[in-house]
Amino acid sequence: MALAQMVKLFFDALWLLIIIYVLGSWVPSLQRQSWFRTLRGVVEPMLVPFRRIIPPENLGGLDLSPVFLMLALSLVQQLLLRALIG
Repeated sequence: MALAQMVKLFFDALWLLIIIYVLGSWVPSLQRQSWFRTLRGVVEPMLVPFRRIIPPENLGGLDLSPVFLMLALSLVQQLLLRALIG
C-alpha cells in the first residue's frame, strides 16, 4: 500500500510540474529563471513525442502536447495502481 501511495505522489508531482511549466511558459520573465530552465529540462523531453504525433503547426500553433501527456500519465498511473493494489 505504501508503494501505491508513492506512485500516486510521483504522478501528482509530475502533473504539478507540467501545469507550472505550461503556465510559466506564458510569462517571459519566468523563462529566464534558472529553476524554470531546470523545469523545462524535465518536462520538455516528455512533451516531444506528443508534438511529433500532433505538431502545433497543424493546429494553428496550438500546442496540445501537455494535455495528451497528462492523459497518458493518468492512464499509466491507473494501470500501475491497479497492478499494485490488485
